[in-house]
Amino acid sequence: MLNSACAVRIEERIAMPSRVASVALVCFVLGAARPAVASAVDPVAVYDAVAPAVGIVVTFDAQRYPVDSGPGFFVAEDDLFVTQLHMLAGATSASVKTATGVFVDVVAVAAYDPATNLVAFRTEASGVAPAELAAASARVGSPVVLGGSVDGIATAFGLGTVLDTLFDAAGNRFYALDAPVDAWNAGAPVLNASGAVVGIAGHAESGPVAVTAQTVTAMLSRGAEGADFSQAAAASTGVGELGELVNPARDLPSLGQHGGRSPHEKGALLVALALFVVGGYTVASSISP
Repeated sequence: MLNSACAVRIEERIAMPSRVASVALVCFVLGAARPAVASAVDPVAVYDAVAPAVGIVVTFDAQRYPVDSGPGFFVAEDDLFVTQLHMLAGATSASVKTATGVFVDVVAVAAYDPATNLVAFRTEASGVAPAELAAASARVGSPVVLGGSVDGIATAFGLGTVLDTLFDAAGNRFYALDAPVDAWNAGAPVLNASGAVVGIAGHAESGPVAVTAQTVTAMLSRGAEGADFSQAAAASTGVGELGELVNPARDLPSLGQHGGRSPHEKGALLVALALFVVGGYTVASSISP
């Protein structure tokens, strides 16, 4: 009996190194298969790649006096400039100052959406290469670079992080950001580490946000056939800071628990519920790709 026990222990000791070697091999393989940890984002390099597409729009009244101004950028295709809709209030025309200091007039309205406070203009031939809208969503926790324009000179930028995924009552998707959003960069591009546009900077009741690239693409796809500047200007009345936004994965369970929610927030939660039921949890989750 003793000899048998010793034999078992000896076999276990002999087998131990091979097991350790096997575990080490598996760990090595898994470690090699994991993507390398991204190096720190260089905001200057990221922003420099898209800076030529960033400009400033100036709106004018009927007497050609300036009404408002703010940043925006050329995106998706030649001479398509996206900025914030609220700047059209009280205006009858607009021009875009490019990063090179050249002014080009707005000749048409391609699309607009009061819910996201965005408008897309067609301009005269600008010669500006448009920025690229990202096809994939930004992940929560990923770094972003915010472009901007100070007096039409596209040299301002900020660095931040995606904190959450939010929805409004119309089902539009937004990213909550920890980056500063102010007059100098509201309406400007929000870039991922590769320099693609993942959103457009804005401000909601909850703080700094970005309208996602997918929401912008949807607006451009819908278009505004037959719309003119006056119609877009009329639609801008009362538009400004974005309203209440919610995270459906977090806030859906509380829909019936808090009677004090506003109609806008309840509407956003109901839309989120529909997305949750139709599209599944990954659509509603704040960590979905």
